[in-house]
Amino acid sequence: MKRTATPETESDAILQGTDIVEEILHNSEQGQFEFPERVIVPAVYHIYLHPEDLDRLKPVEAVILEECKGSLNKRLRNLNRKRFGRKSVPYGIQAQDWDIKLLADHHDDAAVATVKVVSSLARAEESELVGTVTVRVKRAPVAAAPPASGTKDPLLTKDPRVTKDARETRKTPQNASTPAQPAWGTLSWRDDEGDKTFELLAPSASIGRGSQMDVVIRNSSEDVSRKHCSVRLDTAGRAWISDLGSSNGTTLDGALLAANTETALPDSSRVSLANGVVTLNFTRRSA
Repeated sequence: MKRTATPETESDAILQGTDIVEEILHNSEQGQFEFPERVIVPAVYHIYLHPEDLDRLKPVEAVILEECKGSLNKRLRNLNRKRFGRKSVPYGIQAQDWDIKLLADHHDDAAVATVKVVSSLARAEESELVGTVTVRVKRAPVAAAPPASGTKDPLLTKDPRVTKDARETRKTPQNASTPAQPAWGTLSWRDDEGDKTFELLAPSASIGRGSQMDVVIRNSSEDVSRKHCSVRLDTAGRAWISDLGSSNGTTLDGALLAANTETALPDSSRVSLANGVVTLNFTRRSA
């Protein structure tokens, strides 16, 4: 059966300035280049849009670029503000100013209401530093028929920003005859996306705002560090927690943890990140 989008649904699919700014900020975090004493943030952002979207947004292109630069400057100020009781490294760009451009995406598979951002640390003529280039695609909501049984949703396969549900966990490959490994504990918390629960299946789990963490904390204030803390189950069955040198600290049942030092994790405890910005409840499961 062929479905036709209603006018209301079509309006939801129109690319908005918020989509572009959000993608720029996500890209600025993923493309950071870290040194022991400083962190370089990408300064160059090429925003590729479908030609129809680019034509529609041309009259407000200057406003879009201004909003992107303002949001990047605000993010940089937040990253560089002083953190209590912790040594923090400076964040900056390897250029005089942000270099942001809107460009047409002429690839055959380019879709309307899609943003592709390619970033680099600096233009080649401004720095000899070789940085990473990140590409992130965000697709605005579109009406689509549910995928047929046994097929993958194309939005999920094409968008590298689609992440696992917080309730899903990494699973160790099992033989067909081997029973699944039970979780040794759970973490539950509430962040900007709502209430979440994470089952601890692997012996260790990293926690933080960075997308590479096992437990990803969605918090717009950025008080939670990208690599904040971790929990671990040792071979003797004892649970431990470590602060990973976070900017604003980790407390266990009200006691501040020393950075990069393991502390015994009680069977039922509260782990507070960044002075209570986000609190995780840990519960140990019986073997």
